[in-house]
Amino acid sequence: MEFDCEQLAIDSDWSLTRTNACHIGVMNSEMGELRDNQLETNWKLNLVLGSSTFITTTIVGALLVIAVRKLWGNNKK
Repeated sequence: MEFDCEQLAIDSDWSLTRTNACHIGVMNSEMGELRDNQLETNWKLNLVLGSSTFITTTIVGALLVIAVRKLWGNNKK
């Protein structure tokens, strides 16, 4: 939503209150877009970090299993 509040005020002979309300509306719209972009970025970041945490946990778990098998596997004669 993009408005040129100053031009609209001139064209429509708005009062200062109406012009200020237009500016506030534009700022609210821009802040809403920023919020939406931030939420989307946070969601993507959580998805990536969650995936990498799962992969890291899986790799560490596999290495622990290999280490335990090596330690207990040396008892054979």
